[in-house]
Amino acid sequence: FRSLYIKNKNQYRRKIINDSIFVTALSFSIVIATFLLARPLVLIFLSKTYAQAIPLLSVLIIGLPFLMLTSVFLNSLYAMQKRLMAVFSFVTLVVINIVANIIFIPVYGAMAAAYITIFSEIFNTVFFGGYLWWTLRHEKN
Repeated sequence: FRSLYIKNKNQYRRKIINDSIFVTALSFSIVIATFLLARPLVLIFLSKTYAQAIPLLSVLIIGLPFLMLTSVFLNSLYAMQKRLMAVFSFVTLVVINIVANIIFIPVYGAMAAAYITIFSEIFNTVFFGGYLWWTLRHEKN
């Protein structure tokens, strides 16, 4: 990834776009399959004991497309030697997560943790996607 960035920035940008499209399509396929098949597969292969986890899985799986897109964005930023912003963002998000967990988990339980996780993934995707877009727009070719 780094070598492509150094050699040809236009191809590098196209790779980011293509990878983003690929992981989005793949992850949305997995999300849809999970919505359709989670209940029967859990009940068949695990047991009714795990049935109570299905609503949590249905919430958590929504984060998959965001997680995968963030991976593309982070790898792109790492190739551009932009690691410090990732550290800053993750430290900030850890603090936000701890505070949110302390506030919401005692009241809403595991579902609160699931929604906080989704919020974190969306935040990461928007933040790193925006930072990558800004960096690519403002760098010299």
